[in-house]
Amino acid sequence: MFQDAAEKYTFDWRLLAAISYQESHWNKDAVSPTGVKGLMMLTQATAKQVKVKDRTNPKESIFGGALYFKQHLKKIPARIPEPDRTWLALASYNVGFGHLEDARIITQKLGKNPDKWIDVKQALPLLTRNKHETTSRY
Repeated sequence: MFQDAAEKYTFDWRLLAAISYQESHWNKDAVSPTGVKGLMMLTQATAKQVKVKDRTNPKESIFGGALYFKQHLKKIPARIPEPDRTWLALASYNVGFGHLEDARIITQKLGKNPDKWIDVKQALPLLTRNKHETTSRY
């Protein structure tokens, strides 16, 4: 199923399998404390957005997660080269595009490069600090 979804959305199937392992440890019945479910750990809103009816159905979850990742990859500015483009899309898949954008703004304010994953990943934890929480959009 990872290979089929990867072919449909033009990814390396191993990337989709890695996302799934990171999200659910390949447990189709996985449920987080926040209510995300399935192999690709989709929220109800995300599942609806990508037309997944049953988040615990492996095929629906994998194809839905692949589409969701593709959507996030398309949101990353085209000027950002690989591998940073994929790393930023992966972060966006996990924390949401809005939070990623907030982290990129913080990265820029810190004088670092908001298009480089190595810099943005240092700024992501700062979103939980009151100093940034009140000035962040998302």
